[in-house]
Amino acid sequence: MADEAWVHKGFRASVGQEKIPLMEGEREVARIEDVAIFRDAHPEAVFLGHDSVRYRVVDYQGEWKVARWEHPDSDAVLGKWLRCIKAVTVEREPKWVTTRGSWDECFKQYEIKRFTDGNGYPKKGCLEFGVWDYVRKWQGYTEIDLRTKQKRKVTLPEVTQRFNLALERGDRFPFLHNLSYRTQGWQWDFGTVALPRSDVELQRSLGNLVSAVLEHFLAEAVESRVADMGVQLDLPSHELLVLDSTPGGNGLSEALLSEGRLGTALENLLRALSKFKGKGAAKRFEKYVLALCHEKPGHSAEEVMHVVRELHVRWAG
Repeated sequence: MADEAWVHKGFRASVGQEKIPLMEGEREVARIEDVAIFRDAHPEAVFLGHDSVRYRVVDYQGEWKVARWEHPDSDAVLGKWLRCIKAVTVEREPKWVTTRGSWDECFKQYEIKRFTDGNGYPKKGCLEFGVWDYVRKWQGYTEIDLRTKQKRKVTLPEVTQRFNLALERGDRFPFLHNLSYRTQGWQWDFGTVALPRSDVELQRSLGNLVSAVLEHFLAEAVESRVADMGVQLDLPSHELLVLDSTPGGNGLSEALLSEGRLGTALENLLRALSKFKGKGAAKRFEKYVLALCHEKPGHSAEEVMHVVRELHVRWAG
């Protein structure tokens, strides 16, 4: 760890490693992982505290900074516009509501790099390893009435309008800027997978479900947390993208390419999916996905298994 060539400054740190306090005046009421702010502590967010009190986010305390590669032989920028939030200010909320934030993510390749010796290649398709720019943009939130369970969508333009009005009055208003950083990872173009349904939106939905399940098996293959890597499967563009979640990279995405780990992860997932057959399989699969991903699946285990089987054949042969 003292070697100057060791650039990670820690061991398998993730972007969500830092815990940020939520403060009511001088009193700390909760802590949250920094990346979870987009979902649970976004502007105007309301959450239920452990003391059964509802709190609304009213401000962020912190400063801006640009994170940079700490290796002495490189001046590459790792993070751009990375908000250093030191604390989140909250107030008690009388309404019986809670919220869930929404966001968009995008990935853009910055530089192609060579593999480390010993990494594996897929039997079919094209795999590119390199440096990527990652950006997460907050896009508003859904307000949920805790009594009626009714949901109301609050758009980003609506919040932005209130933000601008507050600025005109000289008031403070919480606003969440983009999270952006540079990291390492790879993208595999595995070729078109024949599916029973050709609708693009349905294919994207299926790809998202496969990603949500697959990421657990990829994390297990390198003995890490799901949050330590980003996994995105896009079926219409037939690409699988796996990135390190740490600015600068934590080496986990590359580790998946060595010693047959990716192939093993796909085999383990196929083995798990093979259990959802026969009477009551659909209900059991729904419970399985709910426990794993906290969302109901919009597709069957057979559809997911078909995609995973195609990936495994094209990777391992």
